[in-house]
Order: sequence, then structure tokens, then C-alpha cells
Amino acid sequence: MDHGSEMVMVAGFPEPVFWLSLSGVVFLTMAIILLVGPFRRERNTLMNAFLGFLGGMAAFHIFGAIAMYKGIPLLMYVASFAAITGSAFVFKFPLSAIINPVKRQMLFLLALLVGWGVLVYLLYTSADMGTVMNAAAIYMVIVSGLISGFYMLAQGLRINDPAAKIKCIGGGCSIIFCCLITHLIVILIGFTALAKLFMILTPITVVLSVVVARRFVRGTMGV
Repeated sequence: MDHGSEMVMVAGFPEPVFWLSLSGVVFLTMAIILLVGPFRRERNTLMNAFLGFLGGMAAFHIFGAIAMYKGIPLLMYVASFAAITGSAFVFKFPLSAIINPVKRQMLFLLALLVGWGVLVYLLYTSADMGTVMNAAAIYMVIVSGLISGFYMLAQGLRINDPAAKIKCIGGGCSIIFCCLITHLIVILIGFTALAKLFMILTPITVVLSVVVARRFVRGTMGV
């Protein structure tokens, strides 16, 4: 994700490090809010997908920023491992459409092994940190952005339950914006203003969609 020879500094840090760190803190904060709040009261495949997305992205950005700033390649592998694992758990939501539980589990494990296998190959070939980070980002573009995000959005447009619709549409759009659009922007162009905006707002919109959906249910029930 290195674009251009002149390093721009923000608050004393290289620009990618600053924005990855800030985004990672926001993702982590939203993951904690989701975990200690709505997730305790509502545990299902969709909520597991949200938690996997927020947690995986938090670790990806925080450890990735530290790896870039301190020049520690091993931390970039840790970051990418967390991102791929979190993305695979997001993939469990579209897999829930498969009735056969054995096939569901096999496809989930296959998704994990493919991602982990790529990391093992990159470690074996001593790939640089940028390559490792981009590999994890591409994995998320395909598994989270293209497959899981659009499936979640489609489900939201299809179902009639208002609360589930809000969560699926809000969460699906957020995952598409982050894992598809933002990663492609950063990989192909760099840390543009739009990429920075999506990096910060995405985790907030995921949790907001859950909170709004829960409040909607309470309102319709007169609570």
C-alpha cells in the first residue's frame, strides 16, 4: 500500500500509520460496544458476522499500523491473520443459506484454509509487508465485500422484518464500503479523503444499524 515516494506526516506519524491507527481504535471501540451491548442479548449468525468484521478489522488496522511504524514484518502477518479470520466469520452469514451443516462447515473451513495458506506461502517466500497487507485486503475484497456484503444487502432488501432489514442493509452497505470500495481505493490509489472517511465511519454505521433496529423494535412494541 505504498504510493508515492514522498511520505506525508500527520500528527507526527506517517499518513498510512496515522489513519490505520485511528481507524483501528474506532473499529475496536465499536466491537467492544457491540460485544458488551447488543451481542449479549442477541446472538445469531448476523451478529456473529458483525463482530467478526469489527474485531478482524480492528486487529488488522492496529497491528498493521504498528508493523509499518516499527518495521516489524511479523506483526503484519498477525494483522493479516486476524483480518482473514474475521472475514471468514463474516462469510458464515451467506453460508447460513446452505441447509446441510456439514457443507456449511466445510466451506467455512475451506475459506479459512485458503486465506491462511496464502499467508503461509508469503511467509515462506519472505514477502514484504506491503504485499502481505495487500493480500489480506484482496481476500477481504472477495470474501467480505463481494460475497458477504452483497449477500447481506440482498437479504435486507428481500426480507420483510423491519429490524432485520435495517441491520442487513446497514451492515451490508458498511461492509461493502469498507471491504470492497475502501480497500480497492487504498490498493490502487492510496489513502484518499474518501478512503479515510469510509475507514472511520464504517464501524460506526454497523453498530448504529444494530442500535437503530433494536430501538425500532422497542418502539413498535411500545417499550
